[in-house]
Amino acid sequence: MGHERAQALEPQADLEAVRHALIETRQARQALAVAGPPPWNLIPDIRSLLEHARVPGSVAEAAELAGLPPLLEAAARLGAYGRSVSAEVPDLARALTGLPTLGPLADLLRRSLDPDGGVRDEASAALKRLRQKGRELRAQVIKRLESYFQGAAAEHIFQERYVTLRHGRYVLPIRSEAKARFKGIVHDRSQSGATLFVEPEGVVEANNDLVQAAREEEAEILRVLAALTDAVREELPELERLVEDLGRLDCIFARAELADRMEATEPVVNEEHEARALGARNPLLLAQHWEAPERPVVPMDIEVGDPTPLLVITGPNAGGKTVALKTLGLLCLMAQSGLHVPAREGARLPLLRAIFAIIGDDQSVAENLSTFSAFVKQLKEVLEQVDDRSLVLLDELGAGTDPDEGAALAQAVLEALAERGALCVASTHLDPLKG
Repeated sequence: MGHERAQALEPQADLEAVRHALIETRQARQALAVAGPPPWNLIPDIRSLLEHARVPGSVAEAAELAGLPPLLEAAARLGAYGRSVSAEVPDLARALTGLPTLGPLADLLRRSLDPDGGVRDEASAALKRLRQKGRELRAQVIKRLESYFQGAAAEHIFQERYVTLRHGRYVLPIRSEAKARFKGIVHDRSQSGATLFVEPEGVVEANNDLVQAAREEEAEILRVLAALTDAVREELPELERLVEDLGRLDCIFARAELADRMEATEPVVNEEHEARALGARNPLLLAQHWEAPERPVVPMDIEVGDPTPLLVITGPNAGGKTVALKTLGLLCLMAQSGLHVPAREGARLPLLRAIFAIIGDDQSVAENLSTFSAFVKQLKEVLEQVDDRSLVLLDELGAGTDPDEGAALAQAVLEALAERGALCVASTHLDPLKG
């Protein structure tokens, strides 16, 4: 549940929502520091059960219903965890302690079902009586069948001396050549044909009684499962809230654990026209570093905004210009998604409506355009959409054509972006833009 929420995580455009998400991440980090990770283990996914319960008159499978008590027990454990951190993070603690545990429903399901989904005898008085009746009838049938093994002729009639089941009826394995001497109904035969599985005439009525008892037991089990499904259906709103809250809290703590591993800090996100991240590290390169520690991640300082909304990065190829562009874009996206950012304390990032990035020439290859033509085409699309709540990232601005023409175009683009009030970070190797 939390995994799916993390995969669906998107930047938010509402400032209060962004700040609230950042505070949630901060409080989860504080809880981790005080009490360690929450007890997320043994939390089954009950969404298929809830789908069943939403359909009036439907009956859930016993295995689905048996998954609910462990979920409610997990909610109780998380509530206890919340109480242990209530002094440090009261808001987060309230969310944890407010998880519904539905004690009566959990008790009913535990009384009625085994953990593996079997229906207990105690699920109903009728079921207990029917199963006892079935056991008695079964014992009687088996005893009567075993009596056929007595007598001098048994050695010549029976292939082996055991009672077995075929098609729900108890039978005996007899030699095929002895069929004429043994009255009964043939229900099956061995692959070789040497053995016939026969129900003796003398136990047909008893087998009928046993089959009828089994049918009555199945009907009672269905009635029990229907009643349990109805009990779940009555608590459906609370269960849906529980699933929603568990997924949300799981995602919050995942954000906190990621922040701790990145040694991240909480950024200030506001509507001011600036981005400032000192000691910033690219989060994707950090993830690679965790897998390959010999590949270090070089921190960088990035500052752009009032009074300078345009930042031009120069330097040699493979000098980190593109990494700087991507790092700023990723940090802004992370912050608006409620994630803390891998940078020193004091990072300030703008609330953005959109981020436009022209990095690399993948699109030009796909459309069979030259690098420069593709760049111009994308620039046109950016200029049509950009505004004062946009961040524009341009890699190797003015490349792919004559240096003088490229510099002139780049200058015009930067001026147009400035007029629209956008923040812009561009990398280039053109000398006229370096001043």
